[in-house]
Amino acid sequence: MSTQATDSSLVNAPKATLLHIGTVDIPSLQMFRFQPRMLFCMNLREPVVVRIADVSSSFRQYFFSALASRVAPSSQLDFFNLMDRLPVGNIIEEVGGEGAAATTLQAIWYLLCQQGNGEFGRLLTNGMFNYFFVKDHRRKLRVVCLIYRGEGWHISAFNSTSTHEWYRGDRVFVPVKLKMLHSKPRIVTSF
Repeated sequence: MSTQATDSSLVNAPKATLLHIGTVDIPSLQMFRFQPRMLFCMNLREPVVVRIADVSSSFRQYFFSALASRVAPSSQLDFFNLMDRLPVGNIIEEVGGEGAAATTLQAIWYLLCQQGNGEFGRLLTNGMFNYFFVKDHRRKLRVVCLIYRGEGWHISAFNSTSTHEWYRGDRVFVPVKLKMLHSKPRIVTSF
């Protein structure tokens, strides 16, 4: 009988959706002005700091018309692997809403520089997607998507209101929240 109770409790248990993998420190970049249009551009020449194979028109539309921004202060990002297929809206809710989810293009650029040619690291380089939430020049939350394929990084962006579903194994990066989120277990659940 105790086996039956255990089985039924497993059926009713919340489903794990985000598995905390780690935290990364993002330093303040030593640039006078951060200009996305100068950095996030196709570049396959040798030597290259970040091998970019493609930048989508939507990414250019959302982020290239912005004026050069001041250098962002240092920060930390948590990164999670998706344990199930989920739409964007659910992921935003899981990490605490739009305000809590937003990071910067500077943080993304820092991570790209660490793995510019597809080296192993915090960004996935195995054909799975890396997702970030960033506010565009109109302060609308957008999803920035990075994927590494053999020739280099592919960078795109889309609306955070999209019904697009992310896949199991994709990675999500969000700013570090209150210490409460870092208590064990490091799994975010949905009911």
